[in-house]
Amino acid sequence: MIGIYCVLWREMRKFWYDKVRVLVVLLQPALWLVFMGNTMNRATAKIPQVAYFLQGAKDYMSYMAPGIIVLGSLFSAVYCGVGLLHDRESGFFDKLLSSPVPRWAVPFGKMLAAAVQNLIQTLILVATSIPFGVPFVTGIKGLLVILLVATLINLGVSAITLVLALSVPTLESYLAVICCLALPLIFASTIMFPTAFMPDWLATASGWNPLSYAVAPIRRLVNVGWIWHELYSGIYVSTAFAAIAFAVVGLSYRKP
Repeated sequence: MIGIYCVLWREMRKFWYDKVRVLVVLLQPALWLVFMGNTMNRATAKIPQVAYFLQGAKDYMSYMAPGIIVLGSLFSAVYCGVGLLHDRESGFFDKLLSSPVPRWAVPFGKMLAAAVQNLIQTLILVATSIPFGVPFVTGIKGLLVILLVATLINLGVSAITLVLALSVPTLESYLAVICCLALPLIFASTIMFPTAFMPDWLATASGWNPLSYAVAPIRRLVNVGWIWHELYSGIYVSTAFAAIAFAVVGLSYRKP
C-alpha cells in the first residue's frame, strides 16, 4: 500500500505542476458542451420526433452531458498510458521496477491517480452542465453514484492503456493505436447517439460495449431518476470490466 501511495503521490504531483494539463482538464468539459452540445441541441430541436429517442432527456444537451462524463473518463485514462511511456523513455520506469516497490503497485498507483484526476474533471463537468439546463434530478445521492460508475470505467480503461503502453515500443505507436481504437469505441456506444440512430450492426455492437453500460445509468440518474435495473446492470458490467482489466494488468506487470 505504501508503494501504491508513492506512485499515486508522484503522478498527482506531476499533474498539478503541469499547468497546461490542468487547464485542459478545466476547459475540456465546457468546450464539448459549448460546441458539440449547442450545435446538436439546435439541430435536434428542429426535429420534434428526435425527443422520442432521447431516453427521457428534455433535449439533446441533457442527453449528451452524461455521455461527456463517460467520454471524459475515457480520455483521462489515455494519459495514464502516456505517463508510463514517458517514464520508460526517461529510464525512471526501470529504476522503479528495480526498487523495493512491488511491481503490481506501479500500475495500480497510476490507475488511482488517473481516477482522482477524472473525479476532478467529472465534478467540473457537472458544475458546467447545470447552467446549460442539465437537470441532475437525483441530486447529491445520484451524483455519488455517477462518480462511482465514472470511476469504475476510468479504472478499467486505464488498466488497458497501461497494458498497451507496456506492449508498444514508442509513444508514437501508442498514440497511433489509441487513435485507431478510440473513435470506434466511442461511436459504437450510446455516448453520442441513441441506438435508434444507428444501423443494426452498430446497434448490436453497442450492446457489447462497456461504455454503453456505463452511460445508460448515468443518463437516467441525470434526466429521469432511479431506474434500478439499469443502475444495477451498469454498475455490474462496469465492475466486471474493471476487474477483468485489473487481472490483465496484474499479469502483465508480474515478475518474469
